[in-house]
Amino acid sequence: LTRSGHVYHSIRYADGLWQSGWHTPPGVPADVVSIAATSDGRAGQTQYLVATRGGGAYHSFRYPQGSWQTTWETPPGAPTNAVSVAATNDGIPGQTQYLVATKSGDVYHSLRRDDGWTLWSTPPGLTGGAVSIAASSDGIAGETQYLVVHGFGVRHSIRHADGSWTSWTTPFGLPPSVASVAVTGDGHAGETQWLAATSGGEVYHSIRRANGAWETWGRPPGVPADVVSIAAAQG
Repeated sequence: LTRSGHVYHSIRYADGLWQSGWHTPPGVPADVVSIAATSDGRAGQTQYLVATRGGGAYHSFRYPQGSWQTTWETPPGAPTNAVSVAATNDGIPGQTQYLVATKSGDVYHSLRRDDGWTLWSTPPGLTGGAVSIAASSDGIAGETQYLVVHGFGVRHSIRHADGSWTSWTTPFGLPPSVASVAVTGDGHAGETQWLAATSGGEVYHSIRRANGAWETWGRPPGVPADVVSIAAAQG
């Protein structure tokens, strides 16, 4: 995503080579302000959600043979004042989950299944004021974990495969003044790893174990100063 709101896509193949050139996905909206990408459990297939300056949310597929969904479509019932998006697979082939934060600070969640989208709804117990969101599968089929940064601090929750949510709680030992967060599963069922960047540009890392315990938040060695954006992925 560039400052001008244009989106470019590439692939790094398993042999270490990159796709020839970065290309704008066909039909992607202009004036994009936030992007999210995830695998969906089908080999070579990925799904994307973007938010535009006008508050629209748009979704697309990139299929294994390299073609894209014909048009970028607004998920039915999606918020119309989106400013930030997050996406994750959940261990069920073809199924993905999304969070969208709006200009008013509200957060909405939906699943995209093979038969379409579920209703967009605010996760129970989550207050408004969101400024940063992160989402990840945790290695348990159908289960996902989320972190939301808002005016009242940072909150974590798990959405279980049966659709229930845990209470939103503050991770133990979190550094002050967190401005953005990133998360990934790490291959151990129920376990996730997290990065948090502060308003002063410092970066901290923690692991949430499957038993609910958080590792002490620490500074990754050698991380640059004055960080403004972070990302995480399972290796």
